[in-house]
Amino acid sequence: MQRYLTIVLALLIGMQRAQAQEDFQWTLALPVGQGVAPGDWDEGLWPIGLTPIIGPDSLLWMIDGRGVWSSADAVRWTRVTASLPFGARTDFSFAYHDSKLWVMGGRAGEAFLNDIWFSTDGVAWRNVVRQARWSPRSGATALVFDKKLWLIGGYDGRDRRDVWNSNNGLDWYLATPAGAAWPGRSNPVVTVFKDRLWILGGGTASARDDVWWSEDGREWTRGDKTPWASRYDHAGVAFRGRLWVIGGARSEGRWLNDVWSSTDGEIWVESAEPPWAPRTVEHVAVFDNKLWLYGGRVGPRGDRGAFIGEIWYLDPIAP
Repeated sequence: MQRYLTIVLALLIGMQRAQAQEDFQWTLALPVGQGVAPGDWDEGLWPIGLTPIIGPDSLLWMIDGRGVWSSADAVRWTRVTASLPFGARTDFSFAYHDSKLWVMGGRAGEAFLNDIWFSTDGVAWRNVVRQARWSPRSGATALVFDKKLWLIGGYDGRDRRDVWNSNNGLDWYLATPAGAAWPGRSNPVVTVFKDRLWILGGGTASARDDVWWSEDGREWTRGDKTPWASRYDHAGVAFRGRLWVIGGARSEGRWLNDVWSSTDGEIWVESAEPPWAPRTVEHVAVFDNKLWLYGGRVGPRGDRGAFIGEIWYLDPIAP
């Protein structure tokens, strides 16, 4: 009987794996050669190394200290402005809430920042908070959950494990006075799925394979052990009724291109190997019923790598 049950379970897992492989496919939207560093951007190109989010006019938006770009189709990008009042900064938090684009914190040279800016059109920006309640930091993840703007984790000289939220982007509430249950991390991979916040794996240069979820941002529960390897600089995103963990790095130069999905955050199924090379997958977006993957870093083992200028998307296979 035990052997019979084992065989049945193996068949069910195999069917799940086959189903995951059949449902979705990757398509190359733009080959290498049309993505450039933001400072070298020109018409017909797209700025690599930036994270796209859905913002004003239901367009995709990207931003850094050298400009703001938008796109109606995820492939062709227009620079809406090259002049920004908050200057060059790296690893800032970027989100869209209450019909506004928000830029928060980050790093200018060696200085950590905790100022907050917003814009309704990507062109005119207003500094609404000079010093937020949360510590100056880089690498915090910003997103919208429960109709609030959230700021999670980051780095201010140490990896943070605090969780903040705000109704208006101005007044901030600390949801975790004693610190969250999960270990601190910079650039935590956070997404919203089934009315919960989810943390999936590690942050910058901190490879982990843990999964945590919370219904209120205060109390966190650790999920079951995952079958996917510890990683960082990967994608963790909700798309078409599933959580997805995609690519990333185990250490510098040890890139990954495995793709996993789960309908409940507990049982994970690996998809067929994708057609793109192993890489970091920091920059993804769900847009137009597709999951878009922008570039990523590739390079030899032990090297931080360089961004590759190609765009892929994942979408369901038509029946």
